[in-house]
Amino acid sequence: RSMPATSATVMPFHSAVVKVALYASEATGCGAGGTEHPVANVQAAISHINEYGSQCTFVEIGLQPQCNSPHHARWLQERGGKILWRDQITEEGVEEALQQLVPLTIHPAFISVDIDALSSAIAPGCSQSWGSGLEWKEFIRAFDFLIESFDVRGLGIYEVSPVLDRDDQTSKLAAVIMHRFIFQTLKKSSL
Repeated sequence: RSMPATSATVMPFHSAVVKVALYASEATGCGAGGTEHPVANVQAAISHINEYGSQCTFVEIGLQPQCNSPHHARWLQERGGKILWRDQITEEGVEEALQQLVPLTIHPAFISVDIDALSSAIAPGCSQSWGSGLEWKEFIRAFDFLIESFDVRGLGIYEVSPVLDRDDQTSKLAAVIMHRFIFQTLKKSSL
């Protein structure tokens, strides 16, 4: 398969680094077929990164060390991926931590949100929920920064599990994120 000459940036909010390449699209310069396509398993994700890694920059935001193997983090970084650890966001502040992404803003981007990146206090309806996840204010400042700074071509929200949810809290949160994405993108395009 041939790839477009442009590069892309894929910026997931995840708690599991092995999912870093799960979603990409031709429209952003990575992937195949012109549509979003989930990679079915870890082996396929590894294959995807190996095939398209030089044409995409993967940035993981909010990773928690207790949820991620140091081996997987090292593997991603060896292939040019960037990780903004949860602790780094806490210590430096959201805006300061995200400043290192500014050089990447020349590329189109796809944002992938695994809802388990958020604290279990606000997003209990997922299988990998941790109290140490991102708080809403941190998440939304990071999310808004990405939308304002990048040419965001798509958004995916994953890991929402209504069966594990309390009063549809997580499902509603996912809807709020999608709503914000749509209206922030429309607002940006009208400027």
